[in-house]
Amino acid sequence: MAEPPTVSGVSPREGFPGTKVTIRGENLGNSKGDVIGLTIGSVSCVASLEYVSAKKLVCLSGTAVGKCQIIVQTSSGGEGTCTVVFNGLVPERPPLLDPEVESDEWKDEAFAPLPFMKQEAKAAQIPIYARKVTDPLGGASDKSSRKGGQPSDQLSALFPNGGSSNIQAEDFNSIWYLIEVHRNTSFANVKSGLRNLRSLIQDESKSVGGSITDATEQHLANCKKFADKMFADVLSYKARADAMRNALTILQRYRFLFSLPRTIEVNIKKEDYDVVTNDYYRAKSLFSGTKVKVFTKVLEEVQKQVKSLRDDLKKKLQVLPTTLDNQKKIIKYLMDLDYEGDAAWECICNMHQWLLKRLFNTKTDYQKGHIVSSSGDQTPLPHDEIIPPSRGHARTMSDLSFLSGTGSTGRDKANLRPPKDLDADSCPPRRILFIKEITSFLMERLPDFCKLDQAYYTGSLFQGVSSLDEKRQKESCEANHPKFESMIMEIVETYTDMVNCSLYVNAYDQLSKGRKERLGDWVPFDENLLEKCGAWLPQTIREIRKCVSSLQGLPLPSQVIDMSQELAHNVRELCSDTLFIRASNDIRALPEREDWQVHAEEGGTITSLPVLFENLVVEILLSLKEVIVESLPGEPKISDTLLGQSLERFHDLLEDFTVCINTLAFKDRSDEKTVKIRVVL
Repeated sequence: MAEPPTVSGVSPREGFPGTKVTIRGENLGNSKGDVIGLTIGSVSCVASLEYVSAKKLVCLSGTAVGKCQIIVQTSSGGEGTCTVVFNGLVPERPPLLDPEVESDEWKDEAFAPLPFMKQEAKAAQIPIYARKVTDPLGGASDKSSRKGGQPSDQLSALFPNGGSSNIQAEDFNSIWYLIEVHRNTSFANVKSGLRNLRSLIQDESKSVGGSITDATEQHLANCKKFADKMFADVLSYKARADAMRNALTILQRYRFLFSLPRTIEVNIKKEDYDVVTNDYYRAKSLFSGTKVKVFTKVLEEVQKQVKSLRDDLKKKLQVLPTTLDNQKKIIKYLMDLDYEGDAAWECICNMHQWLLKRLFNTKTDYQKGHIVSSSGDQTPLPHDEIIPPSRGHARTMSDLSFLSGTGSTGRDKANLRPPKDLDADSCPPRRILFIKEITSFLMERLPDFCKLDQAYYTGSLFQGVSSLDEKRQKESCEANHPKFESMIMEIVETYTDMVNCSLYVNAYDQLSKGRKERLGDWVPFDENLLEKCGAWLPQTIREIRKCVSSLQGLPLPSQVIDMSQELAHNVRELCSDTLFIRASNDIRALPEREDWQVHAEEGGTITSLPVLFENLVVEILLSLKEVIVESLPGEPKISDTLLGQSLERFHDLLEDFTVCINTLAFKDRSDEKTVKIRVVL
């Protein structure tokens, strides 16, 4: 605690009330707020205090008269001491002004006495013991009349509550007066004195026109009536000015609240929702419990605006597709604006329904032939944007690169539409486009769906939310998490069923009754998987495997992971079978492509047949390497059984090439014995 204040100097040393006084000393406060008391002769002067420094203060003197101590009290040092005094002077009494005469200056009438007060003040200057007081009963109250009176100590014993025989004293007691002054007076003289006293009172009343008390009250009433009449307009103007000043003060002090409706309206139009939530929280914390009607009215208007904003934000939250960051922002805005409900869980449920709806709508569009892009445009792509897979020499997997989605978003490439005037073999079949469409959609949207639930379940979605009941929110998250696992299971099951039914002939019949009802009627695609879709199948399988691989890094239930891995394994096996069957058919068709044109090669001559066979073998080896040998992150390695089957089927391809050579060598010599050519590896 700091040292107490000490006043060691004052200037000027005397003055009338209202004199500007400079006070000097030590430890006079650290600031104006630190000075909590300043008195000059027990009269507080804090209202007029001007803080200069810890050694100097300035104030206006009060009404104290005589030698006055100057005491300073601070919060840091407590009550101080003083080594000097200030001499307060009695103010001069200025003459009263005539209210009907104009004046160029304002006279301070605070100390102007009324006429009857002058006499009282003059009399008050004479000590009570020196005044000549007449005996009310007609006798003199000198010492001779009191001879033989009752001693004062005995009278004090008779009157324990106090009393006095002094008529002008406040504790005057008439019995005490009679005992002390008229103890030896006869009863007849006392009665005579009483008649004399009554006569004096009557004469005094007649001289002043009645009782002096009544006369004084009448004079005061007349003065008040005259003053009210004279200053009525001035007082009314002052009252209105005070009211306006008070209103302006309130408007200035609570400007934030009164301008809040307009501020919120402007920020809503600017979509600056962070400012809206901050202003709303501030107003709610400052004025939520107020009983002032004007404040309540403003808050009601603000509540209407906030309710309208909540409804708009809820509608925006239900509009899909949108980004995950946008969803998180809207959820936080709703919670800051006192949304009644669980905005995050409602968003998750809405997104679950939207994902399923998009999958089923895509299935319906492709099966009915109503294939449209995500933007609603039915215009097919130009012919040069569709690169059909070729057959023969130098065909590589890059020929199918447009299905991989490189160069643009997966969603855009998923909407490839074959022109009607192109041959069916020149553009992807409908089942390939359908699988590509739902795979790209799921790979793009399902991670955001899982991340939103993860943020909801861990509580990171609610960081920074001021009006959050953490315990209640945690209980809600734990109760809803099993429901989310059912949602994600339903979505992945639906996707898996659609892919299987698109690739396998009997897949729909093998589904359980519940999954059939959920999938609805299934119209098989009419394209031949081997002939029409085989060339597009490896790239389609690649997209499915990418989708399954992306799911492995998400916090999904083990059942969902197992289902997706099983799908990846099945499509890899299907692709391997299809590649070998197509390669076998292509090799058996090589005799028709042999033109018997001889080309010079090192060590001899050769026809085009070996080159055609080599191209087919290289192509299937590259495809098998990608489909069987290489595994994507999170994808289990292919089984040894499938690898063994692939080797056996590759041996069958060599057998087919042997048949091809036999056909070319002996097709014109049917009458001779066929010589079989064996190829030994």
